[in-house]
Amino acid sequence: MDFRIEEDETLSGNKAKIYSVRDEGDELTYLEHFVEDNINKYPNEVGNILEKLNIMGHYTGCESNLFKHNEGRAGDGVVCLKDDSKRFRLYCMYFGDKLVICGSGGWKSPNIKAYQEDEILNNAAEKMKNVAAVLNKFLQSGIMDIESDGTINIYAEDYE
Repeated sequence: MDFRIEEDETLSGNKAKIYSVRDEGDELTYLEHFVEDNINKYPNEVGNILEKLNIMGHYTGCESNLFKHNEGRAGDGVVCLKDDSKRFRLYCMYFGDKLVICGSGGWKSPNIKAYQEDEILNNAAEKMKNVAAVLNKFLQSGIMDIESDGTINIYAEDYE
């Protein structure tokens, strides 16, 4: 496997666990890349997304209405978290009210209808679809489970 799932201990709380993905050999998670790539151009939108994640982790849990569902393949759990402008996207995997695994994303221009029309958004969504394929296989085979508090356990020997 060429990525790791890492808990964001700042955003995670007693209501939900917030994770992100780190590719092998990369110093930053997808969420950290998302912030780094967008904070200067879209500070309010990035701040809004991070605040929503923080609120989910510490106060409300992961409310379904905060996500646009069915962003990946049918049933894979890939969604996007939108900011209040409804133009800024963070692609994620959503597992009920206790767990979100964050990917990356960015600005969706009003000139496009689908993320596939934007290279950055398409790349972010495709990465999350690939992560979802692995994690869903792990869940189905019993290599991974999710505790009631949202903690992820992966039992694959090569996943240390």
